[in-house]
Amino acid sequence: MSKAEKIQPNSQPDSEHGSSAGARSPARAALAEAIRVRDEAQAEDEVLRQARERAKADRFLAFRDVEAATGHLNRARDMARESLVGAYVDGDEGDGGRVIAEAEAELHRAQRRAAELSIIEQELNARTSPAPGRSIPNMRVDEAVRAVVKTHPTVRRLVTDWQTAERSFRMYEATLIWLAGHAMIPPDLERAAPSKNATRYSEPDESWLAAIEALKKDADAELPE
Repeated sequence: MSKAEKIQPNSQPDSEHGSSAGARSPARAALAEAIRVRDEAQAEDEVLRQARERAKADRFLAFRDVEAATGHLNRARDMARESLVGAYVDGDEGDGGRVIAEAEAELHRAQRRAAELSIIEQELNARTSPAPGRSIPNMRVDEAVRAVVKTHPTVRRLVTDWQTAERSFRMYEATLIWLAGHAMIPPDLERAAPSKNATRYSEPDESWLAAIEALKKDADAELPE
């Protein structure tokens, strides 16, 4: 189609990109800052996650220690009773109270540690992180990425090229519809070409209209290439 607009690729250097211009654009500087904040937040989240896992494991071990200390205390009490009876039979004073006191102190320490770890685990679990990709830092990175893409010259070229391509397409379409309406489409291509009843959103290519009119008067008239 002689008058159809053609897409001319733009090979100009990307002056918006930091590596070409020697310095970051405001949009890319904002993106770099958003990435830094996001990465710091993710690092903090990872520290909390590891702390939660550690607290969970330590709490489990602490309750095992409580169970062990409880068993130790029960055995100490049993032994103290036996020692008390034996000492009484021998006419001596038993020393079972000291063993029981030590076992009780051991149990109290284990219970206190288990209680502390339960509190720690609850507090860490309360500091839940947002779903991946939905945190404020992540959303700000996404927003900054959109700003960089919006200001990129290639996006503007893409839109411009699309407008040119669309105009060309509409002209091709309208011309084929006009040709179909005048039964000028080869039979083997009729199914591939637009129907003569299709809606036209543009006017046919004037070069075709002029060429067909010329052909009515001159058998050697040229058709558009």
